[in-house]
Amino acid sequence: MLSLPRLMTRDARIDSRFLLGLLLYFSLFAVVRVLISDALELDEAEQLLLAQWWQWGYSAQPPLYTWLSAGAERLFGVNLLTASLLREALLFLTYLFVYLTALRVLQGPRLAIAATLSLLLIPQILWENQREHTHSLLALCLAAATLYLVILLLQRRHLATYLALGLVGGLGVLAKYNILLFDFALAAALLTLAEGRRLLLDWRCAIALGLALLILSPHLFWLLQHLQAISDLHAVVAGEARRVSASLQVLVTVLVFLTPMWLVFTLMFYPALREGLHAGVRGVAVQLILRYLAVVLALLLCAQWVLGMGQIKERWLQPLLFMVPIACFALLNAQAVRRRRLNLYSGIALTAGALALLVTAVRLPLLSDASKPSRLHQPIAELAALIAPLAPPGSLLLAEEYALAGALRLHLPDRVWYGPRMSYVVPPIPQLVQDAKQVVLLWDGARQESVPPQLRHLAEDAGLRLEGAVPGYIEAPYRYGLARHYRLGMLVVPGPALETSVFQADPDR
Repeated sequence: MLSLPRLMTRDARIDSRFLLGLLLYFSLFAVVRVLISDALELDEAEQLLLAQWWQWGYSAQPPLYTWLSAGAERLFGVNLLTASLLREALLFLTYLFVYLTALRVLQGPRLAIAATLSLLLIPQILWENQREHTHSLLALCLAAATLYLVILLLQRRHLATYLALGLVGGLGVLAKYNILLFDFALAAALLTLAEGRRLLLDWRCAIALGLALLILSPHLFWLLQHLQAISDLHAVVAGEARRVSASLQVLVTVLVFLTPMWLVFTLMFYPALREGLHAGVRGVAVQLILRYLAVVLALLLCAQWVLGMGQIKERWLQPLLFMVPIACFALLNAQAVRRRRLNLYSGIALTAGALALLVTAVRLPLLSDASKPSRLHQPIAELAALIAPLAPPGSLLLAEEYALAGALRLHLPDRVWYGPRMSYVVPPIPQLVQDAKQVVLLWDGARQESVPPQLRHLAEDAGLRLEGAVPGYIEAPYRYGLARHYRLGMLVVPGPALETSVFQADPDR
């Protein structure tokens, strides 16, 4: 990223052992994820599905994570380890940028390490990013990089840093649109500081902005042509709420998002926090972060009051509030912080991180008696092996839902897969049908014997004739000893340029 690596290594206080520990921790998560299941969660499956194509946009979400997934697949193959390593690399970079920012803001490297480990006490960042999130995780990573670059510019303005900021800023919007709220709040906070105004009014800032717009322009042009793609995104954020209850809702959501971090922090450091608040805030970087937090909270309240937004989801707060631990430690009287308490706090955070890794490793076997299996219990690899002889490479497989299509593609990547979702903008189904050697319809055979109406309409709109085709069924036992089977319905149908072929199987199979 230009001269960013050189800028990152200038601080002699960087603890290489700490960074090595983080790298090992996230590597263990990748290994555990590969070992526990070869099925996929919703967001993982979606990225496996969309990564089949290179496009300027795919859905109501920006395309950067899909591009990263597609690029990783081309380099390392379509496999679960590739997808897991991408996730863990983004998490490592997030913690890295938070750590580098904390080193430049806080008084002492031990405080910087403790502030970084505080992310392990925020469940959305610790747990949900491991379980599901893709776009939100990428936005979090790029927001952390943006804040670090701004702190660098406050201390010394270089053209290389401005260019890096423009690059990261443009990529941030391509990660998730709500990062614009982070960008706006950060710019507003900069305007309240003399040093911040000098940063923004520097001619090099215009170059950075131009670079960001250049990076964004192809996707923005695509978006103007596919405005219907963001219709379901509007449905997610739109809503009505009374003003008083809406304000309370925002505050409660913020508080829940930061729990238990703020509780543990207050219990550990209350005397030092009280002394630090009496002493006042020092340092322009600390003032920037505190003013940013005030601005972003005001913007969230305004969004509820003025725009009538529905409930704010906790995951939306990740790129907005990740720097709260740095702000908390900046408010302490550093001289009053006892090393024993700092070590205890870091130990609690590390324990939370270790528990998250342990739960990831054992939760599926422990849920083996659950009445409703999770997606990771599904025998996707076994079902893919049964599908393979009926759908040779180059076939098109239309699944009832996108998550099923993406999960199966992990094991049959040399076929073309599709599963419907309202906002998807992918190559038209008729085009996919014309290019396919074979067409296979797939659905949950336990829930419905015949082809589901949505899947039937999708096939008929693509010009496929379902008359006379007889469905067959395949099944395999759920993982970890669940006393149930996962059953798929299958139908091989003739396409416009295909020879008529019908798959008939024993319905009791």
